[in-house]
Amino acid sequence: MPGVDVILPGWAPGRSASRTAALDAYARHLSALPGARSVRTATGVYAHGERLPRPCAAAADCGVPARRYLSPAGGTWLAVRGPSEPFGPASVRLARAVRAADAPTTALVAGPPARLLDVRDAVASRLPTAIAIVVATTLVLLLMFTGGALFLAVKALVMNALSMTATFGAMVWIFQEGHLRSLLGPFTVTGQTDIMSPVTVFCLAFGLSLDYEVLLLARVTEEHRRTGRTTAAVAAGLASAAPLFTASATFRP
Repeated sequence: MPGVDVILPGWAPGRSASRTAALDAYARHLSALPGARSVRTATGVYAHGERLPRPCAAAADCGVPARRYLSPAGGTWLAVRGPSEPFGPASVRLARAVRAADAPTTALVAGPPARLLDVRDAVASRLPTAIAIVVATTLVLLLMFTGGALFLAVKALVMNALSMTATFGAMVWIFQEGHLRSLLGPFTVTGQTDIMSPVTVFCLAFGLSLDYEVLLLARVTEEHRRTGRTTAAVAAGLASAAPLFTASATFRP
């Protein structure tokens, strides 16, 4: 069962009684964390904050020598078993709690939940900067194509943001919560959305929708400069751009 792996580099419990006691206390603490089912390490198997009297917590643990959890370089491995879904919210919370726990030495935390936590933190830390760059670049581009029409540029950004919000809502409602399976087919409902899916959808959908928006607004602006009539310019811009947009959507591979 995938779980959280904890490595204590350079920490061998057999070197002294104090180290063995520290590893025992650390394993007890980890086994008491919310979502933790058991902890296996060189000093035994732990569950619910206690060391189990038996040598194993399950059949898979029986007969495993303690040296399995020791490295030739003197490090110690702790295998923290958590929820059955390695990428679920409970597993991620467990990985975060393991990293926040006080360890007898510098602890290296790995495993599927920890990797997902790293990706989430990396995306979240850079998301404000990425959004600011996209918004600023898009606003400048729209201002250039609309002749400095600030209202049109802001309107385009707001409409695209609303469109992306609806797209993300549909992703969660259909694929994460499992609605419309009768129409789309019996797909597997996981109860979660892969973190890279919204990022990929945002890059593709926002770019494509903005591309069409720029072409449409540029054509409307050209017609307005020529005639000075807003209604006629909008109608002429739509008439000119609609066939291009329809053909692009129809024949896009």
